[in-house]
Amino acid sequence: MDSTKNFREKSCGNFTSIFSVQSYIKLKSRNHSMKQFFIYFIVCSFIYPVQTNNGFIFSHDGEPVPFASVINPRAKSWSVTDESGFFQIPTGTLPGDSLKVVRIGFSTSYHQIQNQRAQEILLTEEILAMKPVRIVGRKARGVNKINLLAIDEFSRKNALNRIPGTMIRSYGGLSGVTTVSMDGGQAVHTKITLDGIDLTNVQNGLTDLSDIPISMMQNMYSGRSPNILFGSGSFDGAIHIRSLLKQSYIHLGSGSFGYLNYSGGYSHSSTNANFQLQAGQTSSQGNYSFFHEDSTHTRSNNDYEQLFISGKYHRYTHFNRIIKGSIFAVGNNRGVAGGLSWPSPKARRKNNLLLAGFEFIQILQKGHLRLLAFQRSSEDVFKDTDMETDSDHTVGSRGININGKYQLNELIGVKSFASTKFELIKSTNIGQRQRNSNSLGLQVWIQPRTIFMVRPSFRIDFIDKAPISTIDFESELELHKIGKFSIIMGTGFHIPSFNDLYWPADPYSQGNPYLEPEKSKFYIVRWENTLGQHLHYNVGYRKRQSQNLIVWAPDENYIWKPQNLDKTDRKNLIISASLPTSIAGWTLTGSVTLTKTEDLNTDKALQYVPKSSANITLTYLTGNIQFEFQGNYTGERSYQTYGPDSEPLDKIIHSFLNINAGTYFTLPIFNQSIRLYLIAENILDKNTAFFPDYPEPGLAIKAGMTIKL
Repeated sequence: MDSTKNFREKSCGNFTSIFSVQSYIKLKSRNHSMKQFFIYFIVCSFIYPVQTNNGFIFSHDGEPVPFASVINPRAKSWSVTDESGFFQIPTGTLPGDSLKVVRIGFSTSYHQIQNQRAQEILLTEEILAMKPVRIVGRKARGVNKINLLAIDEFSRKNALNRIPGTMIRSYGGLSGVTTVSMDGGQAVHTKITLDGIDLTNVQNGLTDLSDIPISMMQNMYSGRSPNILFGSGSFDGAIHIRSLLKQSYIHLGSGSFGYLNYSGGYSHSSTNANFQLQAGQTSSQGNYSFFHEDSTHTRSNNDYEQLFISGKYHRYTHFNRIIKGSIFAVGNNRGVAGGLSWPSPKARRKNNLLLAGFEFIQILQKGHLRLLAFQRSSEDVFKDTDMETDSDHTVGSRGININGKYQLNELIGVKSFASTKFELIKSTNIGQRQRNSNSLGLQVWIQPRTIFMVRPSFRIDFIDKAPISTIDFESELELHKIGKFSIIMGTGFHIPSFNDLYWPADPYSQGNPYLEPEKSKFYIVRWENTLGQHLHYNVGYRKRQSQNLIVWAPDENYIWKPQNLDKTDRKNLIISASLPTSIAGWTLTGSVTLTKTEDLNTDKALQYVPKSSANITLTYLTGNIQFEFQGNYTGERSYQTYGPDSEPLDKIIHSFLNINAGTYFTLPIFNQSIRLYLIAENILDKNTAFFPDYPEPGLAIKAGMTIKL
């Protein structure tokens, strides 16, 4: 039975929502064998503009300050922090400019931009009657900013790999489905948002990052308490993507495996309004060679084409009132190569995604009120003449979130929220289905002393009137020169996808409408500190126990059904360190993750989860040239496959080191508005496939130019 554990992940390789268990069994019976190793191409390409200069604003107790205005008086531009205190540097900001930070209830602060790194600004409450100061090395609680580099701007993987404990599950090249999981868990347990809107496809419970243009992934950070804020499908973590522009740009691109890109962005700021627009096209022939079982093959039907457009509008209607609107539309047309064991040379997938959001924010003296209305809709069409498959799936979700934050006094603050969401699917496979969910939550933080804080939280969800509760408790102790110690305990859940519940009955498979939600409990112990004003380090231990995990497995009649069978135990030791401030032009970040997992039903390690992983990122800036280097180590992994007699076999995937490097040069002309790039990916030509059945491209060298307007 253990060989069936990762069916939900494997089916994602073609297209989860239409790749049925019946197709899986038929394809397994073909018993194809193909050969595997990578032949590499080296060509030039133009890549995306590097968007830096962003940061966080937080208060003296480490709490993020939401909806603070960040103003550049010289450029006459501005931006606003979000609920995590994250902000984008206003349009037209240059090194040496001073930013004015204004927020009701806080003293006005001025901050000078000195470098291209993420900025951290501390605000002081007015009631303390102290001068505003900036504390170097202090961190906002629970926020992990990912500093993007030039090498990130053509790849979805590099920046995400710098989050300790993260696994990127790719199914082959640019066109392959790409998901993210954390701490050895499943991808359905990590929440991904774009500009505050949940990207989860409720049909399969996954977020496919291949649907998101790389140029939209300009700012990323992970937040705290995702189980309380998002409920279902977030107990392993959450990653927030922001598509804010620093300034207008144009860029072109071409490169390895027939890669082409044309895109641009326009950003305009006035006294009380911000507007931005982005559009672009990306395409790739996608086919590449690989070596398998002593011969060379070509991974075909891997082409990819993507068109997108997005717009954002922010406006102050009053000095303490903000409205925001955003829209994003993308269309994809791609080949679906399939796996080595069951290739699909004629399969095609066309899909589109539309996101729309509207926010109303009322800023208060001691807090804020926020209303978010959102809609996510998508359509996927999958055709495979070899399998006689022609399916169409329209999926939608829309809802309203209302939340507020208020500081009752110097010791106690509260945050409460309520939400309602409606989910719908119309599918050639599972028909028309719908689901309603409502939630209420309360979070309280109590700080009796400056060095100590506790934060209890509670959430209750009603999924079609069935209640599910979530709890979270966090305590922090901060000692001078010793560092900050945190203990976090909580629970989480994940409701079954529409595929799990309603897959139609046939001779091979059947959904299960009686599935229970997957549940998890966890605790985290963390110590972080800063030595001097340079070295920041973090040591954390995480333990998660999950039960009722959904597994597609054959019953006594050999009909594959999803069942609540799995119980797992995961333990992670994570050590990370960074030198965020340049020392003689150098900056350095790195992390090491040790992972121990166990399937409590089989007493074996979880499939495809590395026992150890590590990442190191090094940058060097001299004059107008910056050099970047990133090494990502993935340790030994185990998985199950089938032998000649169709019996399950345990196999090992060997460790590998993936190295990427790049450089960019800013031309000293036209006000330094032109940058040239040269980047090499997978320099060591390693087999970096996450799944052995889905080979990844090898060495690629890319070059590019960005024009900032």
